[in-house]
Amino acid sequence: MLNTANQGGSIRPISALKLQTPEPFYLRGILFQVFALAVAGTLLWVWGDRDEAISVVCGVACALLPNAYFAFRLHRATQLHVETEDVEAAVASVAEWRDDPGATNRVVSKVSARADIQNSARLLVLAQVGKILLSATCFALVFAVVQPPNPGLVFVGFGGGWLLHTLLAIRLMRAA
Repeated sequence: MLNTANQGGSIRPISALKLQTPEPFYLRGILFQVFALAVAGTLLWVWGDRDEAISVVCGVACALLPNAYFAFRLHRATQLHVETEDVEAAVASVAEWRDDPGATNRVVSKVSARADIQNSARLLVLAQVGKILLSATCFALVFAVVQPPNPGLVFVGFGGGWLLHTLLAIRLMRAA
């Protein structure tokens, strides 16, 4: 009977517990950046110069793609952490149901919180390194393949994309 859990007064199989992952709140920031890129590119294309629009859009894309990669990796690291917490909660429910608090300590002690934190930190460092490498690759591709007519505007677009990302991150941290 170890495969059942007491949840809300009723006994359910542990397999019926739904492992819920957090909403990918990073996705909203990336989608907003894509929307801002589309609006800025369209406005520059219509009311500005076509060459300026290409340069700015390339710069914003050099900021947006690495940020999207980092957000995806951050979401994956968060999913792994939440799944570990859900397993610990399920084990605690089983131990509570069995009226054996010692069982929780024996099982949860096998899942080391320190190892979980170290794994999350390792994943985030790898995501940051990947973001930096992807930024460098994007710039190399833009200057080698696209050859923008106004290279200064590529960096202006990159700075604008980076600033937008930073402001969205600050807003996200204040909301949490």
